[in-house]
Amino acid sequence: MGNFVYSPYTDKYFFSKCFKNEKGNVTCKLYIKEREKAKGAWKDAAELPFPANLEGYTSTQPTIVYDTATKRELLYFVSDRAGGKGGLDIWYTSYNAKKQEWAEPKNGGIMNTTETECTPFYHIPTQMFYFSSDGHGSAGGLDVYKTYRDKEGRYVKPQNLSFPINSPQDDLHFMLEKSGENGVVVSNRPGGTPFFHETCCDDIFTFHINEAKPFSCTLEIAIADPDTARNKSRLLKITSVDMKTKQEKKRHNKT
Repeated sequence: MGNFVYSPYTDKYFFSKCFKNEKGNVTCKLYIKEREKAKGAWKDAAELPFPANLEGYTSTQPTIVYDTATKRELLYFVSDRAGGKGGLDIWYTSYNAKKQEWAEPKNGGIMNTTETECTPFYHIPTQMFYFSSDGHGSAGGLDVYKTYRDKEGRYVKPQNLSFPINSPQDDLHFMLEKSGENGVVVSNRPGGTPFFHETCCDDIFTFHINEAKPFSCTLEIAIADPDTARNKSRLLKITSVDMKTKQEKKRHNKT
C-alpha cells in the first residue's frame, strides 16, 4: 500500500493497494478513506468502484488536481487500461456528489506516449502538473516533466525539467512544498545508498530552487568590408531578439 494523497477540499484520502495474481503479476487498485459525516469519524477504507478501478488492469498513484478557477476537483492516476497510448498512461476522473458516482476515466492526452508515464503530482499554488516519463525524449530512464493549462484549458506540450533535477538515471515522484522553493525527487542516481552498485537503488533526494540569475552577455562584432574605398559609409542594421519569445526588441542603425 502506498501513494497516499489527501484532499483538503473534500477531506478525503486516496491511496493505492497492490496485489499479485496467480501468475505472479502485480496489479493495483485505488482506495478511498472518508468520514461518516463532516468532521465525523473515519470510515474504513474502501475500494473505488468501477469505472475508476477496472478489473484486470492497474489503477495506481493517485494525485489531486484542484482548479482554482472552476473550483473543480479531479482525481488523476496511472493505469495500463485499454484505450491509452501504450504502457502506463496518466488518466483522470471526477466524482459527482449528486449522482454519487465516478465519471468514466479520460486519458491525459498530450502527457502520454507509447512508453511509461507515472508518479503524477499537481502543485496547486502554481497550477502546474508534474509527472515522470521515458517517452518524451529523456536524459536517460525516467525524467520529470511539467505542463500547465493554456487559456483554452488544454495542457501544453510537456517540458523536461532538465539537470540537475533530472539525471541519466530514473527520476520520479517529484514533489514541491507549498511555497515552491523546496522539494523532493526519487532517483537511483549516484550519491544514494549503493547496496549493490552505484546506481542500484532508489533514494529520496531533496532540493532547493534558487532564484534565477539575470543573463547578461556582451557581444563584440568585427566586420570586414571588402570595399576599401575611402570616405564611403555603410549602413549596418543590428537587431536584438528575445530568445524566449523570439520577438524583436531593439533595432540599431550604425554607420
